[in-house]
Amino acid sequence: MNKFSVNNLAVKFQDKEVLKQISFELKPGNIYGLLGLNGAGKTTIIRSIFNEITQYDGEIKIDGKTITQHDYAKMYYFAENNSLPKTLTIYEYLKLESTLRSIPRDHFKTKIAEFEKTMPNINFKKKKIKSLSSGQQKLVSLLCTMLIDCELIFFDEPTANLDFENKKFVLDYIKKQQNQNKIIVMVTHLVDEVQTILNNVLILDEGVIKCATAVKPGDNVKEIFEKNVTFKNEEFGSLGL
Repeated sequence: MNKFSVNNLAVKFQDKEVLKQISFELKPGNIYGLLGLNGAGKTTIIRSIFNEITQYDGEIKIDGKTITQHDYAKMYYFAENNSLPKTLTIYEYLKLESTLRSIPRDHFKTKIAEFEKTMPNINFKKKKIKSLSSGQQKLVSLLCTMLIDCELIFFDEPTANLDFENKKFVLDYIKKQQNQNKIIVMVTHLVDEVQTILNNVLILDEGVIKCATAVKPGDNVKEIFEKNVTFKNEEFGSLGL
């Protein structure tokens, strides 16, 4: 994948415009921050990309061609709400994903052995996903990301509900993906937690991209964010302001 693009994406729910002619382009070797306050339209963009919302105007393309069902094998959505199959064990879930993506058996076995060292106190073959904490379920989603090794990964609020150690583990993993020639998108309003690993930001405000810019170490991403969003009183607490 050389380029992923969204062109003039517009979504309306009844009479409300949620996205207003959104356009952006993503390229390998970058970690993008898709930043916006709650309700800005971030999740609507992701749901449109992954075909959960089918009624929209505009185009979603990979390498200049309209996205197809086949292209989703190159992509992964690390969901905020841990929408994993609750009745499966961790092993069953990872095995299912492995089968659906035609991952070689030897590769799967090797990865499972690595993952069991990452979560040594959990029996993958016995522990059902529904019995895991929300933070542990996020780690399972991360393991799935590591197993699949996709070209384009959307991380939706990846650090929410994680303790300090696990936040560091997740962010360190995401940072390493920049050197793997992948496209990484961090979808979040928790700017403080992700700003040090981003090299591009797309700031969404009330359904519009207000700012799209490269950032470098030392840039104050939080300050850029605050200048480009419309604050409402209830949002200040979530940003620690």
